[in-house]
Amino acid sequence: MTSRISVAVATLMATTALAGAARAQTAPITSLVQTVQIPALDIDIDNAYGRGRNVSVLERERPEYNALGEHIGGFTLYPKVEAALGFTDNATGLNNHAASDEFGIIKPQLDLQSNWSRHALELAAGGEFHQFVDKSSQNENGWYVRGNGHIDVYGDSYILIGGDAEQTYDDRLNAGASPNAAKPVPLQTEGAYVRGVWQLNRIRTTAAFEDRQYDYSNVPAQNIDTGVVSGTLINSDRNRNEWRFVGREEFALSPDTAIFAQASYSDDEYAHPLIVVPVGTAANPATETVNRNSTEYRGIVGANFDLAALVRGELGVGYVNRTYTPAGIHRYPTISGVMFEGKVEYFPSELTTVTLIASRQVEDAIYSISSGGYFANSVNLRVDHELLRNLLLNAGFGYAQDDYEGADRHDHVVSFQGGANYFVSRSVGLGVTVNYADRGASGAVFNSLANSAFNLNKPNFNVTTVMFSLVLQR
Repeated sequence: MTSRISVAVATLMATTALAGAARAQTAPITSLVQTVQIPALDIDIDNAYGRGRNVSVLERERPEYNALGEHIGGFTLYPKVEAALGFTDNATGLNNHAASDEFGIIKPQLDLQSNWSRHALELAAGGEFHQFVDKSSQNENGWYVRGNGHIDVYGDSYILIGGDAEQTYDDRLNAGASPNAAKPVPLQTEGAYVRGVWQLNRIRTTAAFEDRQYDYSNVPAQNIDTGVVSGTLINSDRNRNEWRFVGREEFALSPDTAIFAQASYSDDEYAHPLIVVPVGTAANPATETVNRNSTEYRGIVGANFDLAALVRGELGVGYVNRTYTPAGIHRYPTISGVMFEGKVEYFPSELTTVTLIASRQVEDAIYSISSGGYFANSVNLRVDHELLRNLLLNAGFGYAQDDYEGADRHDHVVSFQGGANYFVSRSVGLGVTVNYADRGASGAVFNSLANSAFNLNKPNFNVTTVMFSLVLQR
């Protein structure tokens, strides 16, 4: 899974879409505001709970501010660039000795979309480059290339085939990122997917398959308490291949409500064992490797709805079971239990949208000798308000907690976010965002001598970021 602990720092003008949403068909780049992308339950399943009865603030059509693009034969090319200047009070994510710094962000992107009456093809490429004034070790050079083809079969039935490659970076506020990385950890992913949707009367059937490779780079290591940089943080043992299959069946009870059942299976295979665990004594030393290869089953039932002038969303609850492959005498404990995912949008008026997102799912631990994974629990609340037709305000709150299975460790993140977007014209937009996040952890695992082999320090820091952005599009 590419996302670990979810934080509601939804920066509209200077953050990339969530990985899961990015692998689905890309939305047209025709507006100066970027909507908050929320992946459907599980992977690449088009829940399509919106039936046109409600329109959120971020979705509302503003033709006078939409990009026109450049017409090239049967295609339209949408060029766009975002530039931002910002300030952070903790550039390196340290518990103590936090260092503030200024930074700049440049995000160029090109999106080529077909204009055909039947079928569709889309190609996209872009980058995200972070440059710090003093802390150049924190610079990032992200990029992506994506493509997908939409084949119309019959009526609302279709097949979607696509692939992508990208380089992103671990976010220190995520539990999936080591707090002891002295610089951002690069992650390269490559993947391909296929999705089929068949719809007949009230019944809608969806099936999706994806294969994805994750490759992490090693970086210098730091002590999160003192800031001393020493040695190398090995990340190659996080490299893995993941493939998964998802099937879903929906039945419409009425034009505005449907129930569904969904099942998925995934297989994770790591390139290397995580660590060597000491299992002997000082007199008779012995070691044992830890294998994190696993298989996972999920089953979810729920409903989606779109009630006019009131609320829309999707709620699902189910059961998850992740089993790890044994290695020698050591085996991670199986993780199983209740899981849920949901998103609900409430519309108190046409000018205000309140969004609540909650989830509980299993994720892999990255550095642990006693726990292969954890339950990631998160809840995010966001309010968007259209003060003027060309001035949008937003505010958000998020809380996330990770509870490790088989280990005394609990991580949490609390975050607050606020911002505004002003559309000058169809080609120019301005934005401002203020983000605050606090990451902490507790548990005996941080005092373990075994974990000291890779200097696992307890994260306990906060970060405040202020950013001003400019968007140019054609």
